[in-house]
Amino acid sequence: MANEPTYEELARKIKDLDHKLLTAKTASQETEEAAKNHKRFLKFLPYPVIVRDAKGLVSYLNPAFTRTFGWTLAELKGKKGDQYVPGSLENELIGRLKALPAKKSVLQLSTIRLTKDGRTLDVKLRVGVDRDENNNPEGMIIVLRDVTMENRRKRNRSAMNRISRVLPQYPDLRKLLTYINTEIKELLGTESANTILLDETQKEFYFLSTANDDPHTRERIEKARFSVDELLSGQVVKTGIPMIVNDLSKNPDQYQSRDQKIGYTVKNALLVPLRNKDRIIGILAADNKKTGEFDDTDLETLETIAAT
Repeated sequence: MANEPTYEELARKIKDLDHKLLTAKTASQETEEAAKNHKRFLKFLPYPVIVRDAKGLVSYLNPAFTRTFGWTLAELKGKKGDQYVPGSLENELIGRLKALPAKKSVLQLSTIRLTKDGRTLDVKLRVGVDRDENNNPEGMIIVLRDVTMENRRKRNRSAMNRISRVLPQYPDLRKLLTYINTEIKELLGTESANTILLDETQKEFYFLSTANDDPHTRERIEKARFSVDELLSGQVVKTGIPMIVNDLSKNPDQYQSRDQKIGYTVKNALLVPLRNKDRIIGILAADNKKTGEFDDTDLETLETIAAT
């Protein structure tokens, strides 16, 4: 029969258990404090961050994510939270993660994401994968950087370089302007881009060159002439001030004759003056932006091209 432990042995055992319990509490406190510091860091990080658990569900997102994409933690926590991923790209990240070597835990990716209000953003993703002791994924943290404006500026510079290079190749003015208008249309993402000149003798506008998604519409526009009051261009010529109008539906009757002549409804427009020394001779314009609204970057781009 085994001997019963002595009092001293029991005391030592109790003391040992107390020490282990204290160590466990300290470790738990340290883990809890580390978690708080981690969330505090993510909260003030200027880049959007989204954290997913082992099931792929959202466990955390920071305020920068809400500012950039619109959704809050309350809306996405415990859910797949893939509303900001375009449908055509829903399997892109999963596929890239599956192809990631087992010992690698960081993935970088350039892609696009959606905002709650329907905008499309160019983003760079950096994905950190948490792995268990068996190297199996058990969660991930995704840091995103919005590079939309950065990419737009790169495209703008590239377009300006192309336009500068081709200037000597187009001795015919109309063909040159058609090339430039096509560049503008693609660069700004619009249905149409136009070079509009003022006939000062007749007090009329005519389209010297236009680029339009519909070739038949382009032909009709280039044959038409407009009184100064029929176009927004009239205001720009009078004031010399560029104009951004993102919603023309508020005054549908004001330019009805213009829409009838060109064969389509102008919903939004961006216009800048064309100058010859100290005279305004016409307008460089783009209309019907396909995604989002015209902004100051679009205006800066068009002004730069107009001054070329």
